[in-house]
Amino acid sequence: MATINLGAIKFNWKGAYNNGTAYTVDDVVSSGGSSYVCIQASTGNAVSNGSYWQVMAQGGDVATTLSTQGDILYRDGSGLQRLAKGTAAQELRMNSGATAPEWYTPTSTTGKTIQMQHTRHTGMVSWTHPTVGTANEITTANRVTITPTSTSNHLILDLFMPVSGGGTTALFNFMFYDVTGSAVFNPSTETIGSRGATWGRGIMGHRGPHADANDLTVIHLRQIGLAPRASSTTFAVYARGQGNTAFYINHDNANNNEWGFTGQTLFTITEMDLS
Repeated sequence: MATINLGAIKFNWKGAYNNGTAYTVDDVVSSGGSSYVCIQASTGNAVSNGSYWQVMAQGGDVATTLSTQGDILYRDGSGLQRLAKGTAAQELRMNSGATAPEWYTPTSTTGKTIQMQHTRHTGMVSWTHPTVGTANEITTANRVTITPTSTSNHLILDLFMPVSGGGTTALFNFMFYDVTGSAVFNPSTETIGSRGATWGRGIMGHRGPHADANDLTVIHLRQIGLAPRASSTTFAVYARGQGNTAFYINHDNANNNEWGFTGQTLFTITEMDLS
C-alpha cells in the first residue's frame, strides 16, 4: 500500500530564492516579482532553470520599474513599463500608434479660463430713479468681487437680469460700475452713449402692454476684454432712467407679483488668458 506524506500535499512557502538553500518538490520561492514552484529537488539551480522550477505566478517589480517621483506605470506588449514624469504644463495623451501614453506640450493657451466669480440674486426689487439724468446702483445684492491673477489677463462681465417696466413708456440705461477705487464712469454725470465705445451698457426701451405692465423682459449686458486691476475689485450694476418711472427686478409690476412671473439675476465675471 502506498504511503502518503500528509505534510507534503500542500505548497511550502520558502520566501525569496536563496542559491545556497536545498529545495524539494512543491517548495515555492519568490524572485524578481514572480513566484516559482520547485518540480525537482535542487540546490544552487536558479529559478530560470526550467528543469527544476516552474513559474507559479508571473509578476513585475513595480518598485524597480518606478524609480522617480511622478513616474507613471503602464503595460506594453512585453510587460510593465515606466513613463518618466513630464514637465510643468505638459498634458498626457495616447501616442499616434495608440499603443502607449506620452507627454506633450500644448501649442497654445489662447482662451484659457483662469477663474469665474458670480452672484445670483433672487430677491424682488422695486426701483425708482431718484434723480433724473444720473446713474445709481440698483441693489448691492448684485455686486461681484474678483481678485485677478494677472493684469495681462482680461475680464468678461455678463449680466442676465429679468426686468419689468412701470406701465408707461420708460427708457432705462443699464451699465457696469467699478465700485473699488477709480470709477469707470461718474454716476452723477453719466449720460446714455457717452462711454458706449469703452464700457458695457444695455439700453432698454420698455412699454408694458397693460397699465400695470405685467410682462417680464430678460436683459443681457456684456463687457468683453476689460483689462483687470492688480488688486481685488468689486463691480456693481447701475441704471439710469429717462424719468422718474419705476421698474422692477426679478418680478412683474411692483410687489404684487400678479401674474406669477418671477426670475433671478445672474452676474458673472470671468478672468481669461487671451495671450
